[in-house]
Amino acid sequence: MDYYFEKQKEPVVTPKPAEVEQKVEVTDAALLHLDETRKWSKFIAVFCIVMAGLMAFSAIVLLLAGTKTELPGAGILGIAYLIFAVLTFVPMLFLVKFSNYAKKAVADKNNSDLEEALKYQKFYYVATGIMVIISIIFVVAFAIAGFTMGFVSGIMQSQNV
Repeated sequence: MDYYFEKQKEPVVTPKPAEVEQKVEVTDAALLHLDETRKWSKFIAVFCIVMAGLMAFSAIVLLLAGTKTELPGAGILGIAYLIFAVLTFVPMLFLVKFSNYAKKAVADKNNSDLEEALKYQKFYYVATGIMVIISIIFVVAFAIAGFTMGFVSGIMQSQNV
């Protein structure tokens, strides 16, 4: 019965070895690759921002044409163009910021600029990934709607014959 009253043994905790701080070193070759990536990302971003601007201009023209004339669907098309222009602009803004910070990081070899560049690159990929997921959902939804309408139309035509 004495073993019930014995002091419970505490679990043995083995000390962990001292945490070894690992650092990632950015080599000159990595900086060269980052600089090349920066140039191309800036080109792509500027081109897409110009295209988004043209799309927004087209949206305004369509919206105005829809109010001044009786063009069917011009207003809806204008709104769709405006939405696509904004959806194109937002990730490209992140890409421009990535490019700007990457340029400073390469020139100054500054870690905080590199961290900011990688943060905006992540934002670009997250925004683009979310838009891809939304696009997939829309494609699947429209495909299901199309198949459903085709099926219902086929049933209705077979009943009229």
